[in-house]
Amino acid sequence: MGNTTASLTREQLFGGGVTIDGAAEIQSELRDRRDKKPSSELNFAPSKAGRVACFDEKRCYITDGELKPLAYFDADAYIAACGISDDGSVALYMTAYGPSGESTMLVDANTFSTIAVGAVQVSANTVRGINVDSARKKFTLFTAKKRETGWSEKLGFTFALEPTAPADKPQEIPDYGGMRTAELMEIPHKELEAARKKAMDEVDGDDSWEKELDAKNRAKAGIDGPDAETLERNAERLKRYEEKTDLSPYELLEKAQGCIGELKETYTEQAEQKAVDYLSLSALNPKMSTYQLSNAYKELGQIYDQNDLKQKALDAYREGLRLNSGLSVKKRIKQLEKELNA
Repeated sequence: MGNTTASLTREQLFGGGVTIDGAAEIQSELRDRRDKKPSSELNFAPSKAGRVACFDEKRCYITDGELKPLAYFDADAYIAACGISDDGSVALYMTAYGPSGESTMLVDANTFSTIAVGAVQVSANTVRGINVDSARKKFTLFTAKKRETGWSEKLGFTFALEPTAPADKPQEIPDYGGMRTAELMEIPHKELEAARKKAMDEVDGDDSWEKELDAKNRAKAGIDGPDAETLERNAERLKRYEEKTDLSPYELLEKAQGCIGELKETYTEQAEQKAVDYLSLSALNPKMSTYQLSNAYKELGQIYDQNDLKQKALDAYREGLRLNSGLSVKKRIKQLEKELNA
C-alpha cells in the first residue's frame, strides 16, 4: 500500500496551500457512488468528528465530511470494507483476495501513515460491521448470519492485528446508513433511530405490511415482474438450495458472494453452480445495481482464471463488462480471446 501524499507535510495538507490533483472530480465521483449504493455496504464510513473513510475499487480514501479527499492509498487488491474510529483518527480497510492475499490495513487518518498491514482470520467478504476503538487501540469485526438481520460472530483484534480472546465488548457499531439517512432528512440520528424502533415495535411479528409495501413499490416503479412460469422456475432453483423463494436481489447477490468466497478457498462445481444461479436470479430484478453485479462477475471470472477455466473466465468478464462498461477487464478479455483463438 503506497501513501500518495507522503511527500506532503500535515501542515501543507491542512493549510490549504496544497490540494490533491483532481480533488473536485474525485469528490463528485465519490458522492455519486455513495448516493447510488445501498446504505448497508461498507464503502463509506463517516466518523462523529466529520472525517470519512471510503474506497473505490483498489483505492482507499480519507476525506472530510463533504467527501473532499485529504489523502488516498492504493492496495494491490479490491477493497471490500472499511471503518473509522468515532474521533476520526484511525481508518481501517480490508481487501478481498489478491496477489498478497486478504489484508487488513490500519491508517493514521491524521498523519496519513500506515499503522499496520497484515492478515487476520476473517474473510473480508463476510464482514458486515466494523468498530474501531482508537483509545484502546483495538477493533472488532462482525460477520452476518443474514444480510442486516443478526451477527454470527464478533472477532476482536489489537492494532497489532493480534486477536483478543474472547473478543472485547465493543462500542455500538456505527450505523453508517442511518447517519446518511438522517443527514438527508435533516433530523438528529437519535430521533430517526427512535422512530425506527417505534415502527418496528408496532409491526413486530406481522410481515403482511412488507408484502403490501413491496407490491406498492413495484407498481410505482412500473415493475410487473417475471411471468408466472419464470417465477415458478426461479422458485424451484432456490428450493434446490433450501432457500426461501422471496429473497430480494441484494440477498441473492450476497448468497452469490458467499459462494464465490467458498470458491476462493476450494473450487467445486457445486459452489460454482450456486454462485452462477444466485447471480442470474439477482440480475432478473431491473432495480438491481449493475455496478455491484459487474464486480461479482469480475470476481467470478478471476476464480475461473485461477483454475485455468479460460472460456468460463471470458464469459464472466464479458458479462461484467456488459453490465458496467467501465469495469477493468478489457485487457484480460483480449488476452483470453487471443489464447482461445490460438
